Amino acid sequence: MAARPNRIPHYIRRRLAVVSLYGPELHFERLELRSKDDARVLARAAGGRVAADIWQLISSGKLLAGRIELDSPSITITRLGPTSFALASEIKLGSDDSSLETLTLDDLPAGKLAIRHALVTMQKWNSALPQLELRDVNLDVTARR
Repeated sequence: MAARPNRIPHYIRRRLAVVSLYGPELHFERLELRSKDDARVLARAAGGRVAADIWQLISSGKLLAGRIELDSPSITITRLGPTSFALASEIKLGSDDSSLETLTLDDLPAGKLAIRHALVTMQKWNSALPQLELRDVNLDVTARR
């Protein structure tokens, strides 16, 4: 797939629309997040779900994701400096240098993010432990606005 302006290149093997306890959801199998030039796979997940925020839709007329869940993703975080990291080698997280474009927790949209059974690899962690691997990581994040 060719990268399009303002789009994140991705690959999804199968999509399925369902209605669950949370409301309407899209289920995905074999997700891949790809580099902007579509040359490299930055992250993979066995599957995932995106649920619509019905209350937001009713109150504002905007269709937004209320919950995102990833199943068995492989996530790589590279340490760039004492307080800065890169997620999937391209998305910078935190930094002392305000000239860099970085992602902070305030940049997350309102809603829930759930990660289940992740393999998290920390690269360039420190000189004694250059690579740290965490298996079966579960994470729940809720952002409120």
